[in-house]
Amino acid sequence: DIDLRGAVVIPIILCVLTIPFIRAVEERHSSGLANIVVIALIAKMVGAYMRYLLAYHVYGGNDSGQYHEAGVRIANQYLDGQRDVASMFPTSFGTQFIEELNGIVALLTGRSLLASFMVFSWLGFFGLWGFVAAIRRAVPDVDVRQYALLVLFLPSSLFWPSSLGKEAWMLFGLGLFATGAARVLTHQTRGLIFVGAGVWATGMVRPHVTAIALLSFALALVLVRGRRGRALSPVLTMVTIASIAAAAAFASGPLEQILPNSEEGFSAVLDATTQRSSQGGSEIEVSSPNSPIEYPYAFLTVMFRPLPFEARTFTQLLSSLESAVLLALVFIRRRRVFGAIGRTLGDPFLRFAVLYTLAFAFAWSSVGNLGIIARQRVQVLPFLLILLCWIPTRPDSTSGTTQFNQRDPATAGTS
Repeated sequence: DIDLRGAVVIPIILCVLTIPFIRAVEERHSSGLANIVVIALIAKMVGAYMRYLLAYHVYGGNDSGQYHEAGVRIANQYLDGQRDVASMFPTSFGTQFIEELNGIVALLTGRSLLASFMVFSWLGFFGLWGFVAAIRRAVPDVDVRQYALLVLFLPSSLFWPSSLGKEAWMLFGLGLFATGAARVLTHQTRGLIFVGAGVWATGMVRPHVTAIALLSFALALVLVRGRRGRALSPVLTMVTIASIAAAAAFASGPLEQILPNSEEGFSAVLDATTQRSSQGGSEIEVSSPNSPIEYPYAFLTVMFRPLPFEARTFTQLLSSLESAVLLALVFIRRRRVFGAIGRTLGDPFLRFAVLYTLAFAFAWSSVGNLGIIARQRVQVLPFLLILLCWIPTRPDSTSGTTQFNQRDPATAGTS
C-alpha cells in the first residue's frame, strides 16, 4: 500500500511552504538560481521516496526503523501527557537525539515513516542550499551556477542524506556552519549565529565532525587578508575566537561520551571505529595513514572509493560510477584544483574548505567499509566541489597583468 500522507501530502506541504521562500531569497540576490534551487527541492523529495523504497522494499529496512519506532513512542508520550511539551527541545546526544527529534516530526506529520523521510530530506536540502549561499558570499572566484548544479544534483547528495537518520541532519548542520563561516570571514558578526547553530546541530550527533569543522574554521581565521585587503576587525576577531572556544567546550561534552576512558585516547577511537565498520559485506583494508606518504591513498579511499571494479552490489555500482566521474573531473580540472589550493593563503573560505576536506579524509580513513564511506562523504563533498568550480586566473590582454575571471553579474549576488 502507498502511504499517501508521506508520498504526496507532506512533500506538497513542504514544497508549498518552501518554494516562495526560495524565490524570494534568490530573486533578492538576482542570482538566476531560483528555478535550479526549486527543482533541487523537488529532486530531494523524489530522492527521499527512492531511498525509502530501496530501504524497505529491497533491503528490508535500516536504522531509520529504530529511529521511527522510538519517535512514534515519544510522540505518543506527548499526546498522553507523559512528556511535557514545554520540554520538547531534544537534549540527548547521538542516536537518542535523532529519536527525540523524530518524536517531534512524528507528532507533526501523523507518525508516518515516509513522511519522516521527507522531512529529514527537506532539512538536508537546506544544508546543500546553505553551501551555495556560502560560496556566493565568500568565494567570488567560483562559478556559483556550476557549483549549485553539482552540489544540489549530485546523486549521492540526492540519495543518501534523504532518509530519517544522521546524514540528513549532519548535512543540515554543516550547511548552517558554512553559511555562518562565510559571513564571519566576510566581516559580518551575525554570521556567528549560524556558526553556533551549526555547532549545536552537528555537535549533538557527531561531535568529532564538529571538532573538525571548528579546527578548520579557526585555522582559516589566521591571516584573514587577501584580495579584499581587509583583515577581520579586532572586535570581530576576539568575538569569533571566544565563540570558537565556547563551541569547542560544548562539543567536548558529547565527545567525552564517545572517547573511551583509556590512556590510548584518539587512537583507541580509531581502532574502535575500524572494528565496528569492518563488517557487513563491503569490508576493505583500513587506509588510516601512519605517515604523510600513506595519506594520498587514504584520501583517495575516503573521497573516491568504491571504484567501478570494486562494486559488489547495485548501490555500490551506482556510487562507484559517481566516484569515477568525480575522479575524472578532478583530473580534467586539475589546474583549477591546484589553482584553488594555491589561493588558500589569500582566500579564507577556500582555506577553510581545504582544511576541512583534508582533516575529514584523515578522520574517516579508519572506516573499513565502502558502503559506510559512500554514505558519510556527503558531509565533505560540498567542500571538495568548491575546488572543481574555481575559476582560474587569466592574463589580461591589454595590460599583461594577471586578473581573476569574474562571474556574470547576474550570478554575482550575495546572500
